[in-house]
Amino acid sequence: MEVRIKISSFLYSCLFIVFLPSLAFGQIGSKHALGFEGGGGISFLRGLENIEKYHDPAMCFTVGISYQYSFSESFSFFSAFDYERKGSIAKVTATDQSGNTIGDIVAHSNYDYLVLPLLGRYSFCGNNRLYINAGPYAGLLLKSESVTDESDFVPHTELDLSSESFKYDFGISAGIGVLIPISKLMTITVEIRNNLGMVNTRSAVIEEDGGSVKINSTNLLFGVTMPL
Repeated sequence: MEVRIKISSFLYSCLFIVFLPSLAFGQIGSKHALGFEGGGGISFLRGLENIEKYHDPAMCFTVGISYQYSFSESFSFFSAFDYERKGSIAKVTATDQSGNTIGDIVAHSNYDYLVLPLLGRYSFCGNNRLYINAGPYAGLLLKSESVTDESDFVPHTELDLSSESFKYDFGISAGIGVLIPISKLMTITVEIRNNLGMVNTRSAVIEEDGGSVKINSTNLLFGVTMPL
């Protein structure tokens, strides 16, 4: 509940900040566009040997407010205030004292971030224009937790790991997509974007052979933009 309140407050604050210049000075011009983006994909952790051995990719999602400034018909700057869920799924086979398999223990590692991508975008010519973009992103951790699924021999548990996790994430984003003009006032975007994390997410983890725990995510994003 606390996380949802923070997210709602953040999104409303972003809307106020973005719309304030327009309210004060009128329309800024067609070079500016505001919109929304959201979608889902897969995410996984990498780094430590045990992480890569026992953790599988998990479903992830992104939703947020986007902003675009067009320098020309082909080149633009794109950014967004996104809420993103990342993580992985760990599955370990449990055995009894005799070594007999009794089932699997499934635990979800969830990382909830506020993410700010800063991307340069190049759009190719055409009615439905193909585009590519790339640039850095920064993330602020809202919550990190480990959630274990209930089974016949393990209860459902939720363990908050926020205090053991690094509060910030940085990395590189790159994507390819298509712009589909619906009218002069609306454009739809469909994009595949990959986020390569560069920061050790678990500050309390003892590094093994210089390793660390980093996050990757790949999302299929749908967006709607409107000029201001």
